[in-house]
Amino acid sequence: MQKNEAHANPLPEEGDSLRQGGDAGTQNGNDAGTQNGNDAGTQNGNDGLHLPDERVIMDTKPCLASFFPFYLPSLYTALVVVSFLIQRGSIIRGIPETFRTETGVVSLYFLLGTALLVPAVVYSFAKLNLRYVIMTILGLAVAVSIKHTALHQPWKFEGDSTWLLDNAELIILLSFACVSLVLSELNRRSHRYLITEARIHTSAGVFSKRERILVLSKINDLSVCRGVVGGIFGFSTIVPVTASGMGMGADFAALAGSASKKWLGLPTLGLTLVGGHAIQIPKSRTHEALFGVRHADDIVREVMDILAKRELRQNA
Repeated sequence: MQKNEAHANPLPEEGDSLRQGGDAGTQNGNDAGTQNGNDAGTQNGNDGLHLPDERVIMDTKPCLASFFPFYLPSLYTALVVVSFLIQRGSIIRGIPETFRTETGVVSLYFLLGTALLVPAVVYSFAKLNLRYVIMTILGLAVAVSIKHTALHQPWKFEGDSTWLLDNAELIILLSFACVSLVLSELNRRSHRYLITEARIHTSAGVFSKRERILVLSKINDLSVCRGVVGGIFGFSTIVPVTASGMGMGADFAALAGSASKKWLGLPTLGLTLVGGHAIQIPKSRTHEALFGVRHADDIVREVMDILAKRELRQNA
Protein backbone atom coordinates (compact mmCIF):
# COMPACT_ATOMS: atom_id res chain seq x y z
CA MET A 1 0.00 0.00 0.00
CA GLN A 2 1.37 3.36 -0.96
CA LYS A 3 1.31 6.63 0.88
CA ASN A 4 -0.15 9.82 -0.40
CA GLU A 5 1.93 12.96 0.19
CA ALA A 6 -0.93 14.74 1.94
CA HIS A 7 -2.25 11.96 4.15
CA ALA A 8 -1.19 8.76 5.78
CA ASN A 9 -2.97 5.74 4.33
CA PRO A 10 -4.23 3.35 7.03
CA LEU A 11 -4.18 -0.39 6.58
CA PRO A 12 -7.33 -1.56 4.80
CA GLU A 13 -9.85 -3.64 6.65
CA GLU A 14 -11.47 -6.79 5.34
CA GLY A 15 -13.61 -6.00 2.29
CA ASP A 16 -11.95 -2.58 1.78
CA SER A 17 -9.70 -1.67 -1.09
CA LEU A 18 -8.09 1.77 -0.62
CA ARG A 19 -5.95 3.13 -3.40
CA GLN A 20 -4.54 6.66 -3.45
CA GLY A 21 -1.97 8.73 -5.28
CA GLY A 22 -1.69 10.26 -8.74
CA ASP A 23 -0.07 8.29 -11.52
CA ALA A 24 1.58 6.23 -8.80
CA GLY A 25 -1.86 5.00 -7.74
CA THR A 26 -1.79 2.29 -10.40
CA GLN A 27 -0.38 -1.12 -9.64
CA ASN A 28 -0.49 -2.75 -13.02
CA GLY A 29 1.13 -0.62 -15.69
CA ASN A 30 -1.41 0.68 -18.15
CA ASP A 31 -4.47 -0.18 -16.08
CA ALA A 32 -4.74 3.07 -14.10
CA GLY A 33 -6.59 2.93 -10.78
CA THR A 34 -6.86 -0.87 -10.74
CA GLN A 35 -5.21 -3.27 -8.38
CA ASN A 36 -4.66 -6.14 -10.76
CA GLY A 37 -5.52 -6.28 -14.46
CA ASN A 38 -6.28 -9.97 -14.18
CA ASP A 39 -8.43 -9.68 -11.07
CA ALA A 40 -11.97 -10.00 -12.36
CA GLY A 41 -14.92 -8.40 -10.61
CA THR A 42 -14.49 -5.33 -8.45
CA GLN A 43 -10.83 -4.47 -8.98
CA ASN A 44 -10.53 -3.71 -12.68
CA GLY A 45 -12.04 -1.32 -15.18
CA ASN A 46 -13.86 -4.14 -16.96
CA ASP A 47 -16.61 -4.24 -14.32
CA GLY A 48 -18.30 -1.36 -16.15
CA LEU A 49 -18.65 0.82 -13.04
CA HIS A 50 -15.78 3.14 -13.90
CA LEU A 51 -13.50 3.96 -16.81
CA PRO A 52 -10.17 2.12 -17.18
CA ASP A 53 -8.22 5.32 -16.50
CA GLU A 54 -10.48 6.44 -13.65
CA ARG A 55 -8.58 6.19 -10.36
CA VAL A 56 -10.41 4.30 -7.61
CA ILE A 57 -10.19 5.79 -4.14
CA MET A 58 -12.05 3.03 -2.31
CA ASP A 59 -14.17 -0.02 -3.08
CA THR A 60 -15.89 -1.22 0.07
CA LYS A 61 -19.11 -2.23 1.86
CA PRO A 62 -20.60 -1.60 5.34
CA CYS A 63 -18.64 -3.22 8.14
CA LEU A 64 -20.30 -5.94 10.21
CA ALA A 65 -20.74 -3.85 13.37
CA SER A 66 -22.56 -1.07 11.51
CA PHE A 67 -25.46 -3.41 10.70
CA PHE A 68 -26.09 -4.36 14.32
CA PRO A 69 -29.33 -2.27 14.45
CA PHE A 70 -30.67 -4.44 11.62
CA TYR A 71 -29.62 -7.65 13.39
CA LEU A 72 -31.05 -6.57 16.76
CA PRO A 73 -34.77 -7.43 16.18
CA SER A 74 -33.90 -10.94 14.98
CA LEU A 75 -31.46 -11.50 17.84
CA TYR A 76 -33.98 -10.29 20.40
CA THR A 77 -36.74 -12.51 18.97
CA ALA A 78 -34.43 -15.52 19.05
CA LEU A 79 -33.44 -14.77 22.66
CA VAL A 80 -37.08 -14.51 23.81
CA VAL A 81 -38.13 -17.68 21.98
CA VAL A 82 -35.20 -19.69 23.33
CA SER A 83 -36.04 -18.47 26.85
CA PHE A 84 -39.65 -19.65 26.40
CA LEU A 85 -38.42 -23.00 25.08
CA ILE A 86 -36.13 -23.55 28.06
CA GLN A 87 -38.43 -22.13 30.74
CA ARG A 88 -41.81 -23.11 29.27
CA GLY A 89 -42.82 -25.17 32.31
CA SER A 90 -41.81 -22.45 34.78
CA ILE A 91 -43.61 -19.78 32.75
CA ILE A 92 -46.82 -21.84 32.66
CA ARG A 93 -46.69 -22.45 36.41
CA GLY A 94 -46.20 -18.71 36.95
CA ILE A 95 -49.51 -17.88 35.26
CA PRO A 96 -52.34 -17.45 37.81
CA GLU A 97 -54.38 -20.64 37.99
CA THR A 98 -57.72 -18.92 37.35
CA PHE A 99 -56.43 -17.15 34.28
CA ARG A 100 -54.68 -20.30 33.11
CA THR A 101 -57.82 -22.40 33.46
CA GLU A 102 -60.11 -19.93 31.69
CA THR A 103 -57.86 -19.07 28.75
CA GLY A 104 -55.74 -22.18 28.33
CA VAL A 105 -52.69 -21.90 26.09
CA VAL A 106 -53.86 -18.45 24.95
CA SER A 107 -52.43 -17.05 28.20
CA LEU A 108 -49.00 -18.33 27.14
CA TYR A 109 -49.39 -16.70 23.74
CA PHE A 110 -50.41 -13.47 25.48
CA LEU A 111 -47.15 -13.44 27.46
CA LEU A 112 -45.12 -14.34 24.37
CA GLY A 113 -46.83 -11.65 22.30
CA THR A 114 -46.27 -9.03 24.99
CA ALA A 115 -42.59 -9.91 25.29
CA LEU A 116 -42.15 -9.56 21.52
CA LEU A 117 -44.57 -6.78 20.59
CA VAL A 118 -43.83 -4.14 23.23
CA PRO A 119 -40.12 -3.84 22.30
CA ALA A 120 -41.07 -4.05 18.60
CA VAL A 121 -43.42 -1.06 18.97
CA VAL A 122 -40.76 0.98 20.80
CA TYR A 123 -38.10 0.07 18.23
CA SER A 124 -40.42 0.86 15.32
CA PHE A 125 -41.16 4.33 16.68
CA ALA A 126 -37.46 4.91 17.34
CA LYS A 127 -36.61 3.92 13.76
CA LEU A 128 -39.78 5.50 12.26
CA ASN A 129 -40.48 2.18 10.55
CA LEU A 130 -43.52 0.02 11.30
CA ARG A 131 -41.95 -2.98 9.59
CA TYR A 132 -40.79 -4.47 12.89
CA VAL A 133 -44.29 -4.40 14.41
CA ILE A 134 -45.90 -5.81 11.27
CA MET A 135 -43.36 -8.63 10.94
CA THR A 136 -43.73 -9.54 14.62
CA ILE A 137 -47.52 -9.74 14.39
CA LEU A 138 -47.36 -11.76 11.17
CA GLY A 139 -44.75 -14.11 12.63
CA LEU A 140 -46.86 -14.82 15.72
CA ALA A 141 -50.03 -15.32 13.68
CA VAL A 142 -48.37 -17.67 11.19
CA ALA A 143 -46.63 -19.72 13.89
CA VAL A 144 -49.80 -20.21 15.95
CA SER A 145 -51.89 -20.95 12.84
CA ILE A 146 -49.45 -23.59 11.60
CA LYS A 147 -49.43 -25.36 14.97
CA HIS A 148 -53.16 -25.46 15.59
CA THR A 149 -54.47 -25.54 12.00
CA ALA A 150 -51.92 -27.26 9.81
CA LEU A 151 -50.53 -29.58 12.50
CA HIS A 152 -53.93 -30.01 14.27
CA GLN A 153 -52.53 -29.54 17.77
CA PRO A 154 -55.03 -28.98 20.61
CA TRP A 155 -55.38 -25.59 22.33
CA LYS A 156 -53.82 -26.67 25.61
CA PHE A 157 -50.45 -26.32 27.31
CA GLU A 158 -49.23 -29.89 27.01
CA GLY A 159 -50.65 -32.14 24.32
CA ASP A 160 -50.29 -35.86 23.79
CA SER A 161 -47.70 -35.35 21.04
CA THR A 162 -43.93 -35.12 21.07
CA TRP A 163 -41.92 -32.22 22.48
CA LEU A 164 -41.35 -30.99 18.93
CA LEU A 165 -45.08 -30.65 18.21
CA ASP A 166 -45.88 -29.22 21.66
CA ASN A 167 -43.38 -26.42 21.00
CA ALA A 168 -44.03 -26.09 17.28
CA GLU A 169 -45.01 -22.40 17.44
CA LEU A 170 -41.79 -21.50 19.27
CA ILE A 171 -39.64 -23.49 16.87
CA ILE A 172 -41.33 -21.80 13.90
CA LEU A 173 -40.72 -18.35 15.43
CA LEU A 174 -37.08 -19.26 16.03
CA SER A 175 -36.77 -20.32 12.39
CA PHE A 176 -38.25 -16.98 11.28
CA ALA A 177 -35.71 -15.11 13.43
CA CYS A 178 -32.80 -17.10 11.97
CA VAL A 179 -34.00 -16.52 8.40
CA SER A 180 -34.39 -12.80 9.10
CA LEU A 181 -30.86 -12.67 10.53
CA VAL A 182 -29.44 -14.39 7.44
CA LEU A 183 -31.33 -12.02 5.12
CA SER A 184 -29.98 -9.01 7.01
CA GLU A 185 -26.43 -10.29 6.56
CA LEU A 186 -27.02 -10.98 2.86
CA ASN A 187 -28.35 -7.43 2.55
CA ARG A 188 -25.16 -6.09 4.12
CA ARG A 189 -23.00 -8.14 1.78
CA SER A 190 -24.99 -6.94 -1.24
CA HIS A 191 -23.93 -3.33 -0.58
CA ARG A 192 -21.09 -1.94 -2.62
CA TYR A 193 -19.60 1.54 -2.43
CA LEU A 194 -17.24 2.51 -5.22
CA ILE A 195 -15.58 5.91 -4.84
CA THR A 196 -13.46 7.16 -7.72
CA GLU A 197 -11.90 10.49 -8.58
CA ALA A 198 -14.98 11.30 -10.70
CA ARG A 199 -18.03 9.74 -9.04
CA ILE A 200 -19.56 7.83 -6.13
CA HIS A 201 -21.40 4.67 -7.10
CA THR A 202 -23.55 2.92 -4.49
CA SER A 203 -25.59 -0.23 -4.99
CA ALA A 204 -27.42 -2.76 -2.81
CA GLY A 205 -30.15 -5.37 -2.92
CA VAL A 206 -30.56 -9.09 -2.44
CA PHE A 207 -33.61 -9.73 -4.64
CA SER A 208 -33.83 -6.35 -6.36
CA LYS A 209 -30.90 -4.02 -6.92
CA ARG A 210 -30.92 -0.30 -6.16
CA GLU A 211 -28.17 1.97 -7.44
CA ARG A 212 -27.15 5.58 -7.13
CA ILE A 213 -24.41 7.30 -9.14
CA LEU A 214 -23.33 10.73 -7.98
CA VAL A 215 -20.80 12.80 -9.90
CA LEU A 216 -18.31 14.45 -7.55
CA SER A 217 -18.75 17.84 -9.18
CA LYS A 218 -22.40 17.85 -8.02
CA ILE A 219 -21.48 17.41 -4.35
CA ASN A 220 -21.74 20.46 -2.12
CA ASP A 221 -20.85 18.83 1.15
CA LEU A 222 -19.89 15.50 2.72
CA SER A 223 -21.46 14.96 6.13
CA VAL A 224 -19.76 12.42 8.40
CA CYS A 225 -21.91 10.82 11.11
CA ARG A 226 -20.18 8.76 13.78
CA GLY A 227 -22.09 7.53 16.81
CA VAL A 228 -20.87 5.94 20.02
CA VAL A 229 -20.80 2.44 18.53
CA GLY A 230 -19.08 3.78 15.42
CA GLY A 231 -16.41 5.40 17.57
CA ILE A 232 -15.77 2.10 19.35
CA PHE A 233 -15.63 -0.08 16.25
CA GLY A 234 -14.14 2.52 13.91
CA PHE A 235 -16.85 3.10 11.31
CA SER A 236 -18.82 6.12 10.12
CA THR A 237 -21.53 7.07 7.67
CA ILE A 238 -20.78 9.58 4.93
CA VAL A 239 -23.79 11.36 3.42
CA PRO A 240 -23.11 13.25 0.16
CA VAL A 241 -25.26 16.39 -0.02
CA THR A 242 -26.04 18.06 -3.34
CA ALA A 243 -27.44 21.48 -4.21
CA SER A 244 -30.82 19.90 -5.02
CA GLY A 245 -31.12 18.70 -1.43
CA MET A 246 -30.38 15.04 -2.16
CA GLY A 247 -28.96 13.46 0.97
CA MET A 248 -31.05 15.60 3.30
CA GLY A 249 -33.83 14.24 5.51
CA ALA A 250 -36.05 15.64 8.23
CA ASP A 251 -36.47 14.89 11.91
CA PHE A 252 -39.96 15.90 13.04
CA ALA A 253 -40.91 16.53 16.64
CA ALA A 254 -44.50 17.17 17.66
CA LEU A 255 -46.46 17.84 20.82
CA ALA A 256 -50.17 17.14 21.05
CA GLY A 257 -52.68 17.84 23.73
CA SER A 258 -56.44 17.51 24.01
CA ALA A 259 -59.23 18.51 26.37
CA SER A 260 -62.93 17.72 26.45
CA LYS A 261 -65.96 18.65 28.50
CA LYS A 262 -69.50 17.36 28.57
CA TRP A 263 -72.09 20.11 29.00
CA LEU A 264 -75.60 19.50 30.26
CA GLY A 265 -77.83 18.50 27.40
CA LEU A 266 -75.03 18.83 24.88
CA PRO A 267 -72.65 16.29 23.37
CA THR A 268 -69.04 16.19 24.49
CA LEU A 269 -67.01 19.05 23.10
CA GLY A 270 -63.30 18.56 22.52
CA LEU A 271 -60.31 20.63 21.56
CA THR A 272 -57.01 19.26 20.25
CA LEU A 273 -53.85 21.28 19.75
CA VAL A 274 -50.87 19.97 17.79
CA GLY A 275 -47.57 21.74 17.35
CA GLY A 276 -44.25 20.62 15.97
CA HIS A 277 -41.21 21.49 13.94
CA ALA A 278 -38.98 19.72 11.43
CA ILE A 279 -35.21 19.98 11.21
CA GLN A 280 -33.38 19.29 7.97
CA ILE A 281 -30.40 17.04 8.65
CA PRO A 282 -28.12 14.86 6.49
CA LYS A 283 -29.96 11.55 6.33
CA SER A 284 -30.18 8.85 3.70
CA ARG A 285 -30.83 5.15 3.18
CA THR A 286 -28.00 2.65 3.36
CA HIS A 287 -27.83 2.28 -0.43
CA GLU A 288 -27.80 6.04 -1.02
CA ALA A 289 -25.00 6.97 1.39
CA LEU A 290 -21.68 5.43 2.39
CA PHE A 291 -23.15 3.64 5.38
CA GLY A 292 -20.92 2.18 8.09
CA VAL A 293 -17.60 2.46 6.21
CA ARG A 294 -14.12 2.50 7.66
CA HIS A 295 -11.47 5.14 6.80
CA ALA A 296 -14.23 7.77 6.51
CA ASP A 297 -11.86 10.65 7.26
CA ASP A 298 -9.49 9.54 4.49
CA ILE A 299 -12.36 9.24 2.00
CA VAL A 300 -13.68 12.72 2.82
CA ARG A 301 -10.20 14.24 2.71
CA GLU A 302 -9.41 12.62 -0.63
CA VAL A 303 -12.71 13.65 -2.24
CA MET A 304 -12.54 17.22 -0.94
CA ASP A 305 -8.94 17.52 -2.18
CA ILE A 306 -10.06 16.46 -5.65
CA LEU A 307 -12.89 19.00 -5.61
CA ALA A 308 -10.59 21.75 -4.32
CA LYS A 309 -8.00 21.12 -7.05
CA ARG A 310 -10.70 21.23 -9.71
CA GLU A 311 -12.01 24.48 -8.30
CA LEU A 312 -8.53 26.00 -8.38
CA ARG A 313 -7.99 24.89 -11.98
CA GLN A 314 -11.32 26.40 -13.03
CA ASN A 315 -10.50 29.72 -11.34
CA ALA A 316 -6.98 29.87 -12.71
